[in-house]
Amino acid sequence: MTNRLHLSLAWLLLAASAPGQPTDGWVVVSSATTTVFPTATTPFPGTGGLWLHHPRNRDEVIPITGLGPDLTGAGQTGLVGASCVHVRPSDGALLVAEFPPVGETVDLHVITLNGTAVARDQRIPIGCGGGISQIDLLPDETVLLANAAVLTTGPMAGTVLGHVDPSTGVVTGIPTVDPLNSAVVSAVVADPSGDCVYLGTYDAPTQGAVWRLPVPGGGAGTQIAALPAGINDMEWDGQGRLLIGAGARTGFGPDLFRLDPVTGSVSTFSNTLGDHCALAFEPATGRIFGTGQSLIPRSRLVHTAVGAASARVLGIGPAGGWGLVTGLDVLPNPREYAAPAGNGAAYPWRIAPNRTGLPIIGNANFTLELDHPGIPGTASVAAAALGAQIPPLAIQGFALHLDPARVIATWPLTLTTPQAIPLPLPDDQALRGLQVFFQSLHLEPAGPASSVGLSMTVL
Repeated sequence: MTNRLHLSLAWLLLAASAPGQPTDGWVVVSSATTTVFPTATTPFPGTGGLWLHHPRNRDEVIPITGLGPDLTGAGQTGLVGASCVHVRPSDGALLVAEFPPVGETVDLHVITLNGTAVARDQRIPIGCGGGISQIDLLPDETVLLANAAVLTTGPMAGTVLGHVDPSTGVVTGIPTVDPLNSAVVSAVVADPSGDCVYLGTYDAPTQGAVWRLPVPGGGAGTQIAALPAGINDMEWDGQGRLLIGAGARTGFGPDLFRLDPVTGSVSTFSNTLGDHCALAFEPATGRIFGTGQSLIPRSRLVHTAVGAASARVLGIGPAGGWGLVTGLDVLPNPREYAAPAGNGAAYPWRIAPNRTGLPIIGNANFTLELDHPGIPGTASVAAAALGAQIPPLAIQGFALHLDPARVIATWPLTLTTPQAIPLPLPDDQALRGLQVFFQSLHLEPAGPASSVGLSMTVL
């Protein structure tokens, strides 16, 4: 079946991903034009905007075209452009915040793409003053945003934390008080429960703090950790801990931290590039993408393993530069796209991490693994298709998340765990961008059950 799958992939090569969606597994980068960072005499060159960067190939970067000057900062002075980016998992829309031109409204952008060009840019006004430092999504995909300073107008006036419902455009301020209102709130991360958020502050080059705040109530919050560096960004590490990117300090030193939000314990690991303005976590491998801002003359994209002492430079942007890198995000690859069907046992995919890494061409060992509970008398099969079925198709009690007309391979499964589905990827450039969908179906003695739908894009 592996040979049949590879042949099918080769001659049924289709578009990279669903229309308007960034390629899964690529790093989405936001940046801003600057005349002041890292210094006014030697600012990072280039114009800001949004970019797609390959997760492993050095300097393979694709610009997102059709952005307005509020996101590129073209022709502006100071720091103007995209301030952070988040990819919405349900549809791949880009949620982008900004450092606006002087005197203009701070906006949140909801951008739909057609390939790598902007098809639609929904602007949601937030208010005046400051600029949005970081955004994150609650479980319902509404948006939390942290502003670098208290806004002077709009629904967030008098606070540094807000909530936005992109479907309605309604912006609500979440009450905050001193000392948060007097701090530079540089990072926000939602708790998976959706009941609280974590805020990071940049108090000084050698001082920062992490605060827990209930939502939507807000209030004074509780400081859960102090750090020996100003905080620039925070991200979950896949194990319930917060990764924290630190700001620039005199000389090089530890600039990546890991925080247990339950105990407040902070661990430090060194990285020699300094000043992480942005972080993103790659679930399939457990690796971190970050930015190295302390090395002149370019703002750099790097990646490293959690706990590693050094990082590898992945890119320095296009030939003319990309200004100051301000935000990173990665859609998992592989990733789940639909809920399990039936009332039986759970059949989870082992994708975070995936033992054999990313689905990159040349990865001859790439394999998907599925946990099987081994219920006696269960008949099981896994299938791959070149299309998803959304909404699912009801067949004999199953909810099929694969397009039945485009199924290209099936694998009988046994009762052992994990079940391995080998997908060796040849070093064939023609396969890049191909999206394949997977689902397992199980007829248990008590009735039908299935795995979640799984999407994989060849890199």
